[in-house]
Amino acid sequence: MKRSLYQDLQIKKGNVYSYLEDNVKEWLINEALKLNRCDIGLVIASIVKDAYAEEKDEVSLEARVYE
Repeated sequence: MKRSLYQDLQIKKGNVYSYLEDNVKEWLINEALKLNRCDIGLVIASIVKDAYAEEKDEVSLEARVYE
């Protein structure tokens, strides 16, 4: 099912790092070092998770404002 969804949405699999500029990669490395993490993927995942939670909270707040 995931494969079909990816194909329907034309989502390409690939290396995330190939889409990032060198200065962004360096920033991610520095963030990983600050957090004592050796896996930059975990740093990226935590950034995405935080952004998702923030967006979800903003949508929830907007819904409460219009009630």
